[in-house]
Amino acid sequence: REAAQRAKAEKARDRTRDVLDVMTSSVTGDSLSTQHEISEDQKKFLTEVLTYYQEFAGVNADDEQTRARTASAANRVGEIEFRLGRTERGIAAMEMARDSYQKLAADFPAMPTYRQELAGSHINLGILLGIQGKHAAGEVQFRKAMDIQEKLATDFPTIPAYRHDLAISHHNLGNFRQELAIWDKLAAEFPDVHPYRHYLASSHYALGRLLHEDVGDLTAAEEQYRKALEIQERLAAEYPNVHAHWQAWGKSHNSLGALLASLGRLAPAGEQHRKALEIQERLAADFPSVPYYRMELAVSRISLSFVLAGLRKQAEAQEQCRQAIAISERLAADFPAIPDCQIELGASYGLHGLLVRDGGCAGESLIWFDKAIATITPVHSAEPSQTRTKRLLCRSHADRAEAYNLLTKHAEAVTDWDRAIELSLPEEQLGLRANRAISRLQAGQVADAVVESAELTAPIANTNDLPKWNADQWYKFACIYAVASGKIDGKNQTYTDRAMELLQQAVKTGYNDAAHMQQDTNLDQLRNREDFQTLLNSLQVAETNDSSRPVTSRGSEAPSTP
Repeated sequence: REAAQRAKAEKARDRTRDVLDVMTSSVTGDSLSTQHEISEDQKKFLTEVLTYYQEFAGVNADDEQTRARTASAANRVGEIEFRLGRTERGIAAMEMARDSYQKLAADFPAMPTYRQELAGSHINLGILLGIQGKHAAGEVQFRKAMDIQEKLATDFPTIPAYRHDLAISHHNLGNFRQELAIWDKLAAEFPDVHPYRHYLASSHYALGRLLHEDVGDLTAAEEQYRKALEIQERLAAEYPNVHAHWQAWGKSHNSLGALLASLGRLAPAGEQHRKALEIQERLAADFPSVPYYRMELAVSRISLSFVLAGLRKQAEAQEQCRQAIAISERLAADFPAIPDCQIELGASYGLHGLLVRDGGCAGESLIWFDKAIATITPVHSAEPSQTRTKRLLCRSHADRAEAYNLLTKHAEAVTDWDRAIELSLPEEQLGLRANRAISRLQAGQVADAVVESAELTAPIANTNDLPKWNADQWYKFACIYAVASGKIDGKNQTYTDRAMELLQQAVKTGYNDAAHMQQDTNLDQLRNREDFQTLLNSLQVAETNDSSRPVTSRGSEAPSTP
């Protein structure tokens, strides 16, 4: 009788657990990689059920079923902690789930489900580590997941779910061509399963972004974007009530617009952004409680505003930007607990600042950069490991520094460059430091400018190779030494010699603006040197012999003497 009562209690507990799983999944979503935010009521619910899952995850059990339930509970704790904004706790719970599934997979090798769940735990860990900026550690987890999934897909070729999971891992590792091949085959084998076509289009889109933003093969990127759009347009027509198809369709139009704008094809770029707006306005109107639809609408308006500015339609550009900011401000007010809403608002302020600054109003742009920094800083302070927030804040300080330079407030610019460098990724620091060196010179901090320039122009450690600066940057470094030669006692010969070396390197790299070099007051200390006159004459002769060649560097970008 006791055994029967125990079994009955266990069944009741399992039913309760199943109901909670369904309710919790509706809040946390099916994937940690999916953009999914929760309301205050949902947070309250998750906080309440968290205790239950934590207790279950802590159960010590020997039988297979209870061990599997315990592993699942640990995974659920990780999801809840992440959705509650506690990434570190989420990682700890996911590690517990991973370890539990690893033991289950070893103890029950005939059960492929445990291997599948183990791979899922590795993926979740990789996602959370990536959110913390620990990309190398995250990649290790993704590769472990893929090793398991490749074996599952080979062992069970008739089960599409294993190939589905393998494609996701290829995506996580940036193997977009391999991912695309899997989705292409699944879509052909199961034409009525529209999510496979959705993922196929998403793979074309992801490959397009890689070719566009990282590789720089814009022709191939455009082809991938258009392939994605072709599939997405058909899906939206066939499944008008599946808003994920519409969302992806709008994003592809916006990205194609950005690519066309980078090629100078502004009119067709504007058409793509307007198509994105049409789709995103519908989504935002139909689903006002989904913040990401309105975020994407704001992004498209900002993108269109820059295209319009390029077409010299300043009034229209300003109007699109104002509408984007209005959307972002409303979002931040409606969803104050969602960090992404604050981040997008800060980004909108910063992009509007760029539009205003580059439109000739540097003073007014400071207002918008100030707003961007004030909005993003608290979000960064709350989660300093978030890479996107950190980069946005870095960009805002750098953009404000440029505005200060335009206003000849060079000391203020140096302060902003300092902060941008603190926030920057390692690969971004050299460029930012070069800009700071120029601002230091203009602020009268000549000795500091020289020290920084010396570090930035020295041969790369353990080699004789020079850094890969462009012609304009070499020219600016030459100006720093030339100006310093007249301001720092006892260094005239040393610094003018170095200035000439850098100037010659600028010409070797492609600098050919003889007219500017002839009148640039930053180079006054070099004018009586024979090697300077020889270099200048060679540029003038080359310019005369080939008057059709473009001037590759403009003196307007050179530093002015403080």
